[in-house]
Amino acid sequence: KNYMCKLCKHGTANLSKMRCHMKGHTRAAENQVKCSYCDSQFISEALKVKHIIKAHKGKQFKCDICNIRTSLKRKYLKHMHRHRLIQAESRRLEDKENKMFADESSLPTKS
Repeated sequence: KNYMCKLCKHGTANLSKMRCHMKGHTRAAENQVKCSYCDSQFISEALKVKHIIKAHKGKQFKCDICNIRTSLKRKYLKHMHRHRLIQAESRRLEDKENKMFADESSLPTKS
């Protein structure tokens, strides 16, 4: 990547693509949305809200199983779903193992 943006560190090997990229910064600068907690600025309200949640609201969602924390509900729900899948698989294997032992105990023994 021969051309590097000094504003956001985006890089490209194509000069015309870098010029287009820089025009985006110019257009974006005219419509910046400012964070009410710090000096950060964003090109959309959605990006500002995401920033506020991640940077200023703390880690609201905590996993009681492994203590991982996240500020995004979507990430938390996906994480908890993984725990449920692991627990279900563990129960399935345990049930299979118990059934196998129960089947062995019903076999006739040699006297």
